[in-house]
Amino acid sequence: MSIADIKTVKPLQLWEEFRSAFCAALDLNSREGLGQMWENIKAKTSFYEGTLMPMITKSLGYGLEFERFRFDYTFVDENGIPLIVVESENAHAKASHEINCLCNLAAPLKVLVLSCDWQRSEKITHLPVWQAIIQKNHAVVSVDCLYGIIVGEWDEPEDALLTYSFMLLDNKGAVIDEHIHSVHHPV
Repeated sequence: MSIADIKTVKPLQLWEEFRSAFCAALDLNSREGLGQMWENIKAKTSFYEGTLMPMITKSLGYGLEFERFRFDYTFVDENGIPLIVVESENAHAKASHEINCLCNLAAPLKVLVLSCDWQRSEKITHLPVWQAIIQKNHAVVSVDCLYGIIVGEWDEPEDALLTYSFMLLDNKGAVIDEHIHSVHHPV
């Protein structure tokens, strides 16, 4: 992709490719490796930084930069243009700050990855707050972009199931796509 081609980058296509590569990378990791990743925050960061994000960038053919513009992961084209920025967080309360930061960078796809309770309890509390942050930011400065929210939950030990919820929001904060991906590895 060249600088001239950057205008043809479609945020929805980036999301679909990113989500697919994310799921494929999860599926390639062992249950033991995924279980170790959830032992503590440092292990999660190490897994995302050293395993998952490099697998995704390799699959997509992008470069990966760490802490560019103070974002955890930035996927760049061959010219160093940010196409996907990713923030990883372990606490719902801190995620509002991360969403606000994501709103203030011009990139076609902005992704928040969380590792915490979601479907059963926290979604109804936090999602409306994040939607309002996106809506307020884009009312002032609107960028053609999408926001991905990915939340991993481990249902251990009952069913040895790691579930990732994927939500795609437009730049007005409306949910336009939802997807659940479960990684079931036998005990």
